[in-house]
Amino acid sequence: MTAAAARIAAILLGLGLAALPTLAWPALPPEAVRPIGVLLLAAALRASRWRPWDSGAARPWLLGALAVAAAPASLQHEVATSTALWLVAGGLVIGVAVKATGLGERLARGLVSRIGGSYGALIGGIMVVGLVLAFVMPSSMGRVVLLTPIVLSLAAALGYRHGTRGYDGLILATGLVCIVPAMAILPATVPNVVMLGAAEAQFGETLRFFTFLKAQFPGTGLARALVIALVVWVLYRQRPARAPDAVHPGPMGRRERRLAVILAAALGLWATDSLHHISPAWIAVGAAVLCFLPPDPILPLKGLHRKVNVKALIMVAALVGLGAGVAQSGMAAGLGGWAAETLPLDPAQPGWLNALVIGGLGMAASVAVTTPGVAAVVTPAAGRLAEASGLPLDTVLMAEVMGYATALLPYQVPPLLVAMSMAGVPFRQGVRASLAVAGVSVLVAWPVTLLWWAWLGLL
Repeated sequence: MTAAAARIAAILLGLGLAALPTLAWPALPPEAVRPIGVLLLAAALRASRWRPWDSGAARPWLLGALAVAAAPASLQHEVATSTALWLVAGGLVIGVAVKATGLGERLARGLVSRIGGSYGALIGGIMVVGLVLAFVMPSSMGRVVLLTPIVLSLAAALGYRHGTRGYDGLILATGLVCIVPAMAILPATVPNVVMLGAAEAQFGETLRFFTFLKAQFPGTGLARALVIALVVWVLYRQRPARAPDAVHPGPMGRRERRLAVILAAALGLWATDSLHHISPAWIAVGAAVLCFLPPDPILPLKGLHRKVNVKALIMVAALVGLGAGVAQSGMAAGLGGWAAETLPLDPAQPGWLNALVIGGLGMAASVAVTTPGVAAVVTPAAGRLAEASGLPLDTVLMAEVMGYATALLPYQVPPLLVAMSMAGVPFRQGVRASLAVAGVSVLVAWPVTLLWWAWLGLL
């Protein structure tokens, strides 16, 4: 089948899927059918890689049609004032500043240069760098774009040629650490902020940075990083041909020092938000604004629109709006009712078992709608899931994160695909690594997470 024929087939399949809700779910209210159809059509378009919006004439028609079909105009204010939207907006600016000043490259190269020469030490160093960058650079795509060239240079310096087992392992470790363990840090990934926006719109629930970090970091953060390191070491280890060269970075510039102070202050405010109750979005926007202040701005406004990934911001706004539209349309109630009746949820059974089932729902749904889509679609149903399981709403949301952080295939987590494409790693290697990491995570990281939640009293 040619590429054009495959795209046409995918589009026809998407149109068929868009009509499926009227046939398969007749019990849903009529207003719930359109968001489901739009969601399925969008998933098919994404999978087909057909981009009608690349045409200037088609772009406004398509965007307008999707906006009208998916949600009423009353949601515009809700999206515009969403915590998730402004958290991403501030994070995108911070990410550009980290890259423009050289602070991100300094951190990455400084940490990488201090690791040993064995393959295990290399993978461990990449895990540490990825986790550190997740705190200071709240954009998984930005972290991948920053870190992948550095790892490519490191691979070349150590004698790993393109296509070798060790080369593929270094790149896959980089792509995975930039997204999977970062799910434990609230503003560090798009799915997290989409989930935050959906929870805020549906339940008035504002998740706090430190509360989220305390619940997720041991299991979703540290345990997943160890799982990635172990899987990559087992599957791809290869002795380096040469020892790494020592790197001696020069002194920090004035803008770099100022940005480091701003980031330290932002991290301090995020970590103590349970005390001052300032929204993480306000902190991110405040840090971004400080980067523009005269007389010597860290990040000049001129040309900023070409550096900030506006598409990512539009995507988050669309997903937040979709989540709110799903909640208002009745689709969330239908999905929640279906899950409550179909899944083995019972308040009488142990809480860890209910959390395991909800995590499985998030993992399975991610295969169909990708990880950001899960946050937009499943989160509005969290209320019904909480009622059916007897778990607190916060625990249901945390279990959802545990599920969508377990990606089975590379297409579910775009940052991994970006790293693979930048380095020319075959897709089959990405599938191999993703399946292995997901399997070991369910067997190791999930139990660690559930034991930690039991100790915290979330179960």
